[in-house]
Amino acid sequence: MSTPESTTSSSISVAILCGGVSRRFGSEKALAMAGERPLCQWIMDRLEGVTDDMFLQMAPGATAPVDLPKHHDVDPGGGPKSGIHGALLNARHPRVFVVASDMPGVDPRLPAILARHDGVDAVVPRWANGWVEPLCALYSRAALPVLGAQLAEGRYRLSHLHDRLESVAYVDVEPLMDAGALDPDCFANINSRGELEAWMARSGP
Repeated sequence: MSTPESTTSSSISVAILCGGVSRRFGSEKALAMAGERPLCQWIMDRLEGVTDDMFLQMAPGATAPVDLPKHHDVDPGGGPKSGIHGALLNARHPRVFVVASDMPGVDPRLPAILARHDGVDAVVPRWANGWVEPLCALYSRAALPVLGAQLAEGRYRLSHLHDRLESVAYVDVEPLMDAGALDPDCFANINSRGELEAWMARSGP
């Protein structure tokens, strides 16, 4: 799906982070069926017009849920931070939009909105209450030294990353949603079978 707001294919890569089995969900969420498609297929279909470089960034043991190029984390064990690190190393473009494989409602306009902020290490959506969306965000290769050092130190929390990066831009999401520039369900993530059923009820077949 492409939109007038989609960024050009020469500007960013897109990495779908596949983390393997989820203890809360009881299986690999990326493989869970939402209607006739796995969750990861929803993301792939929504973002197919955004870039010429979309791939799966996979933790050890994760299963590829869709037919996309795939890479395994080069420094595994750090959860999503390992995935972001691997995505930046494997991407063809210097900036990468990363999205977790359990966020099937991601809005294809979001990468272009975030990409308007140039010259920073990361661009992260932020809610009015201060909550941020680090797994539906844009990262630059400039973040690699901090990522690599923190993985080596065993500092796996994403909040540690944003605190240490030289420059992070935050994009407030509520004004975008109020203006119709971003789908209200963009950041919905699926953590349980009940949440999957509720999302499907909202999104249709």
